[in-house]
Amino acid sequence: TNYPWVTTVAGGMMFNSISGTDADYHMIGRGEHGMDALCKYLTNSGSDLKFKKMTRNTHGHGLTSKQYKLIDCRYDYPAEPKRTVKVSRGCRFHCAFCEYYPLGVKGDWTRDVDDFESEMQENYDRWGVTNYLLTDETINDRTEKIEKFGAVVKSLPFKARFHGYMRSDLLISRGQREIDACLEMGIMGHWYGVESLNHQSAKAIGKGMASDRVKEGLLMLDKHFEVNMSFILGLPHETIDSMR
Repeated sequence: TNYPWVTTVAGGMMFNSISGTDADYHMIGRGEHGMDALCKYLTNSGSDLKFKKMTRNTHGHGLTSKQYKLIDCRYDYPAEPKRTVKVSRGCRFHCAFCEYYPLGVKGDWTRDVDDFESEMQENYDRWGVTNYLLTDETINDRTEKIEKFGAVVKSLPFKARFHGYMRSDLLISRGQREIDACLEMGIMGHWYGVESLNHQSAKAIGKGMASDRVKEGLLMLDKHFEVNMSFILGLPHETIDSMR
């Protein structure tokens, strides 16, 4: 309102989460390269910018339409994989309820070990940091990844401790090797998206391990780690009794 000549940008992982925001441009996905392209476009008329013009109906005082300039970084300006960013990008899984891009990635998309080591050492030298919350979508998507970074942690002159999102069914099925890798790296705080202990409900969203095995495995994991769990109520095949 006060500075109408200033270009405004709304950003988020999905369009629906930012479509209600009044802005000159709406950017979805991770925006390092997209924002760079936009800035060059705005400051140099010769620079190209990939964006889509779209119209969406809105409900307010009657049915109206809203115009958008949509910059889709997921496809036009992808920023994954990114080896020197402070968190790994992408998830190898494609759970039915998740739209967090990119999903179903193959191979190693993690950051470089040298970049990881230098950050850990700098944070310790400057501020004495040893305790971390990992915002990786799934820390244990591959056992090799934990072993890769665990070797770095083991070489550090201090003891680090990590907390974050883990798949309990993978830990249970992979067994002692992955448990040992977590212990060696110091991943002691685990958050499991169990989602449901009703087998048919869990299977409907891509988590097919038998519920009895999940329960038994969770009790085993609780002996090694600090365990937190989350559940989704109201999945297909779920009943009031099974939710309780």
